[in-house]
Amino acid sequence: MKQAGLSPLEVLRSATSNGAQALHLAKDVGTIAPGRLADLVILDADPLADIGNLSHAYRVIKNGTVFDPRELIDSIR
Repeated sequence: MKQAGLSPLEVLRSATSNGAQALHLAKDVGTIAPGRLADLVILDADPLADIGNLSHAYRVIKNGTVFDPRELIDSIR
């Protein structure tokens, strides 16, 4: 998407809120708000400064459980 000319913010929106709207799921997912479902990836670098920073995961939260991404990767090797 970056190669197509989208800004980092537009790339993030296409994967989150716009993606949820396209799938008709926007009332439940796509943004962080009370009452919404959310699995999160916490980054240790700003994706708006460089979209490549999306690969800098610090923690993953899935169904309320916090995971270390390195441990997740190691568990599938």
